[in-house]
Amino acid sequence: AEGVLAAVWRLVGYVLPRPLPRMTYADAMARYGTDKPDLRMGLELVECTAYFQDTPFRVFQAP
Repeated sequence: AEGVLAAVWRLVGYVLPRPLPRMTYADAMARYGTDKPDLRMGLELVECTAYFQDTPFRVFQAP
């Protein structure tokens, strides 16, 4: 399938980098919180528990 996709794009003058980048389901869920991340943005989940550990605002308190 990757070869066909590369051939079609080559017909319109665009060369795809090969092999195409891949990400496992587990990696996508851990890094982006979804199985179909929008990689154009580069927004990954960040662990902030330590930062909010002493906050009086209950919404941000860890269980």
